[in-house]
Amino acid sequence: MFNYHLSIKSLEKYRAIKGDTDSQALKEDGFEEYVEPKVHPLVLLSLLQVNPYHASACSVKANDILRTGYLIDGDDGGVEELLRACRPSFEFILLQALEDLQVFNYCTLEVVRDDQGEPVRLDYIPAHTVRVHRDGSRYMQTWDGIHVTYFKDYRYEGEVNPDNGEDQDGVGANEIIFIHLPSPICSYYGVPRYLSAAPSILAMQKIDEYNYAFFDNYTIPSYVITVTGEFEDEMELGSDGEPTGRTVLQGLIEDNFKYLKEAPHTPLVFSIPGGDTVEVTFTPLNTSQKELSFREYAAEKKQDIAAAHMIDPYRLGIIDVGPLGGNFAEVSRRTYYESVVRPQQEIVSSVLTDFIQLKLDPGARFVFNEEILMESEFVHNYALLVQCGVLTPSEVREKLFGLDGGPDMFMVPSSIGKSAMKRQKRNYEKNQINEIKRTYAKYKPRIQEIISSESPLEDKKKKIDEVLSDFRAEAYENGKKMLSIAGDMGTMSAINRGVSMIPPKPSNLEAYEDLLAASVDDIVERIRHYLYKVIGWREL
Repeated sequence: MFNYHLSIKSLEKYRAIKGDTDSQALKEDGFEEYVEPKVHPLVLLSLLQVNPYHASACSVKANDILRTGYLIDGDDGGVEELLRACRPSFEFILLQALEDLQVFNYCTLEVVRDDQGEPVRLDYIPAHTVRVHRDGSRYMQTWDGIHVTYFKDYRYEGEVNPDNGEDQDGVGANEIIFIHLPSPICSYYGVPRYLSAAPSILAMQKIDEYNYAFFDNYTIPSYVITVTGEFEDEMELGSDGEPTGRTVLQGLIEDNFKYLKEAPHTPLVFSIPGGDTVEVTFTPLNTSQKELSFREYAAEKKQDIAAAHMIDPYRLGIIDVGPLGGNFAEVSRRTYYESVVRPQQEIVSSVLTDFIQLKLDPGARFVFNEEILMESEFVHNYALLVQCGVLTPSEVREKLFGLDGGPDMFMVPSSIGKSAMKRQKRNYEKNQINEIKRTYAKYKPRIQEIISSESPLEDKKKKIDEVLSDFRAEAYENGKKMLSIAGDMGTMSAINRGVSMIPPKPSNLEAYEDLLAASVDDIVERIRHYLYKVIGWREL
């Protein structure tokens, strides 16, 4: 019997977790303390049993949600310990729950607790045996309506007696993690989206029953049996002496066909009383057009089922004969993943994350791995960039998958000509000499100004040192640029010799940079020695 005060008490405890502000929206009203689903779960189970395509779609979606795998982000070890304690495994339990989610639109996981009320492991509870309390704080489970047990929601702070569902002091019933997909029809359980295809599922069942009856009759087609001429016939009487509604001749023909069904490949013998002009005609009904219509109708119903599940028909073994334009299959796969799989993964992960953070570790998160779906044209473009030497395979791996590793080498197209190599080699030495001359020419006016000034000798030397320090820094940087050009020339030389793979940067440049620094220092010291002599001569 519904206990109003107990319900209000439970509701207040539940609200304390969610905050002080309550929603103004009206809840679904009903007379039962534990709400029944809008569509009885046994009806949904019957639909699952009568259609292989519908059953396959539910199984495929459940497997696709779990197929990408998951991780516990920020776990300190407590969550992994809970999942490892699941029997036979957490993945097996979660897959069972996800199949329920596809069939019933909701699923339940039991949180098994120890004597202190701490979570020990998770377990699976068949969703169709569970009913939700009106306030959402507790659940009732029963298989037969007689033997009943109760659970509490993992967010509910109070304790529930597992035998009667009432509040109690001390650790009581285990907890339930209840997950359901949103639906405008029912806020407690929701309604499966495939329910719109229920007429198609039932229609295919009728087609199967019709075909079964045909083969159960040993493929004997329907006949129109016509008896003409002078024959004797009368009404058939039953055991009570009353007419049965058929004639003796009609009963004779029907009994012979029944015997033929039980003993096929036996001849039919009719003994019809009457004259010599009696004629019996067997006219088979034309069933070919009916069977053709059935096949077309069944094909349409299969497509309806696939559309209701928003899944590619090919995943269900439904072969659509006809041309497929472009990357239709790839687009369908991406649409299915983004519209069906990923949203359900987000719902499941959000509920499990809420449970983990509330009961185990506030900093941990349950996250499904994302599946990387790439269209062939997208991958082909990256392959062309690698083949043309624009990107290395390592760079492509990082862009596509976020992974390190792979060959960090540029692929060299065979079409690169040798003329560029010859032209670059011919101009390199001239550019190198001119670059050194241009760098020194920038500082020459300052040096001339210092030499011609009337400053003391030591002041002139100090200013010369400052100018040469600036010259050295710029000359060293320009020299590094020339080294890079030399590295490119080495690369072009390797290509000219037929090398097909080159590193992104020339190797061993560090050793050449040390040699460059020593060379620049030697040039600066020679210039310094010469200028010191010049300003010393001017003092004489």
